[in-house]
Amino acid sequence: MLTPFAEHLRDYLRAGYPALAVATHEEERLLGDLRTLRVAGWGVVAWTMARGWVDADGKVLNQGQGDPLRAVQALATVPEKTVAVFFDLHPYLAQLPELVRAVRDAFPAAKATQRPLLLCSPEATWPVEWEKDVAPLDYPLPSREALRGLLDELLGPAKVTLPDAVRDAMLEAARGLTWNEAENAFALALMRDRARVAAMPATVQHEKTALVRTSGLLDLLSPAETLDAVGGLAPLKAWIAGQGALLARAAEALAWGFAARDLPKGVLLLGVPGTGKSLLARAIAGSWGLPLLRLEMARILGSLVGQSEARTHGALRLAEAMAPCVLHVDEIEKTLAGAGAGHLDSGVSSRVVGSLLTWLQERGLGRDGVPAPVFVVATANRVEALPPELFRPGRFDQVFFLDLPDLAERAAILEIHLRIRR
Repeated sequence: MLTPFAEHLRDYLRAGYPALAVATHEEERLLGDLRTLRVAGWGVVAWTMARGWVDADGKVLNQGQGDPLRAVQALATVPEKTVAVFFDLHPYLAQLPELVRAVRDAFPAAKATQRPLLLCSPEATWPVEWEKDVAPLDYPLPSREALRGLLDELLGPAKVTLPDAVRDAMLEAARGLTWNEAENAFALALMRDRARVAAMPATVQHEKTALVRTSGLLDLLSPAETLDAVGGLAPLKAWIAGQGALLARAAEALAWGFAARDLPKGVLLLGVPGTGKSLLARAIAGSWGLPLLRLEMARILGSLVGQSEARTHGALRLAEAMAPCVLHVDEIEKTLAGAGAGHLDSGVSSRVVGSLLTWLQERGLGRDGVPAPVFVVATANRVEALPPELFRPGRFDQVFFLDLPDLAERAAILEIHLRIRR
């Protein structure tokens, strides 16, 4: 039976695409999906620098093809109606211009003989010469049902029985992890907490927090603050409470007749430093009981060609995989301010801004029209540094300016601090 990704890929194969690209770390899971193409009459071979060409089951086909250029030249020996997968070809592209040319020369033959290329690497960084021939495919992280099946497989050998509430909490904590990451986190929880199963979800959550921080793109927080910890700002707090109620009952709203684009998307908070913008982001997540992902735009920019765009896509994709959640885009003006001067950085800022703005406009619609609720809290100190397209209707539900507190608000803030200190 074809997996959902293999079924999606089959349509491209039938259409005769000569090359496709997938950005993922999950090579084994990808190969597992590709093996299911056999039922549709397609074979699969894969190349790595260390092993050369192997079939889908790992059998070595040509041990001497460790050289990437020779591997491309050997495509003529691959049987027809076979997907040729190249793993981690990207490090050689900048060093071997003849490899870029050889792959481009292979596209017409791949289309004519049904030997499409599937280029797989952790980051989608491809030469400009291939842009019109290579179709990028999204490889989603494991679904909740897939993670449920993985957990069930691990429970048998571990000889542990989990209450339904603990099982659901572990699956919730594993959202946004790759297959291997989830397997390791589940296994650690089952071994470490077998005597106290109620602690297993916290172990999985702790592992996920460490993994997200290791990626360097996002910080994962579980804030303890609520809106009660924010002094003043009564109109903003009332509006947030209404958005939270709608988000909590999103399923009912959609069943009643709401469209996915009607669900809460986010808020843009402008104001001078120190007026509580970051505190509000934490308070929103804490009040709604959702995880808080913090994205600092300064981390997005990379020195390599295509790295900034890939990081942007990866961070936003991770946020969607962990939905429902709150995404705090901190100091959004730091990157957006350079969008109008793209010639100074070869257009990197413009492309990053374009990706971000497109996602802000369309993020409410997930796969098959099912919304992935990511509530964005963007903060900025300098409104004059923001591009006007950021304020286009549909990207944020509302824009608020946070000024210095007045007398009544200062009294409310003082009361909060006195209460904390008894």
